[in-house]
Amino acid sequence: MKDRQVRDTLINSSVNNFHINFKAIIMSNNFDPELITYYERLKERLKTEHIGYLKDHPEIKHILSDFITKLLLHKPEDTY
Repeated sequence: MKDRQVRDTLINSSVNNFHINFKAIIMSNNFDPELITYYERLKERLKTEHIGYLKDHPEIKHILSDFITKLLLHKPEDTY
């Protein structure tokens, strides 16, 4: 029963959103609070940098769109 409670605490799901709560995982493993703070700041900084890069290079959106479209349209016959 405890495993189920832990799983339910770690995973928040809804119809449109599936999200693993990494902060709950970190806290359950008794990590150093300073390390957690460092991780959260690093995560936010990297996220900001990545979003900025994508805004500065709009061609990447087109490249990824073309790539995904090609993957969906041209499925290989033998996928194993």
